[in-house]
Amino acid sequence: MDIVKEYIGRVEKAVKDSDHLKSKLSSRVQQVGTMHEKPYLHLVNNLCSYPDVRHLHVGFWKGGSLFAALDSNPNVVVYANDSFFGKGLDSSLGQEFAKNSSDLGFDGKYKLITDSFREVSFDLFEHKINFLLYDAAHDEDSQYQGVYRWDPILDDVFILLVDDWNHYNNNPHNKDAPKIGTMRAIEDRGYKVHKKWELNRHVGQGIFVLEKS
Repeated sequence: MDIVKEYIGRVEKAVKDSDHLKSKLSSRVQQVGTMHEKPYLHLVNNLCSYPDVRHLHVGFWKGGSLFAALDSNPNVVVYANDSFFGKGLDSSLGQEFAKNSSDLGFDGKYKLITDSFREVSFDLFEHKINFLLYDAAHDEDSQYQGVYRWDPILDDVFILLVDDWNHYNNNPHNKDAPKIGTMRAIEDRGYKVHKKWELNRHVGQGIFVLEKS
């Protein structure tokens, strides 16, 4: 099957199943401290359920969405990037994440990168990424860089998921910042948008199947 059609099918199924809270996600992971509603966690779990997924997860707070990517998905390759607001694992947030990871048995199942996403070395990656999830800062410039700078390690066709898609809708100074930053990065990189979904659950998600030119 054509890879573009395959990825579109994966996203459509993942969205539909998550609407019904259907995935392999365990109740223990759903109980981890997270700012996300359950459909989002099911969505991430579903998108990582295929054996060929090579996933970069940028921003995960206490780990809820990252653990959703890993839970019952033994074949997924995961790179996890969060600086914990620039304070690393020694911060209270970093320590809480580390405890959650250990308690849930996820240690050793992902590669943790605690540099700012703007400074991460591409030499740390041994795989081309075909599922990029961005959930770090959502001001326009951060959102732009959070998509734009990863190009060297992205596969030719990949899925992009941006959380907090509607985050600034009611702020006149940053209105639509996540959307504007994302779309500008896609345009500047010359990516072809094969399909786009905008989910209005919680603070929203934008999902894309993209292809490099």
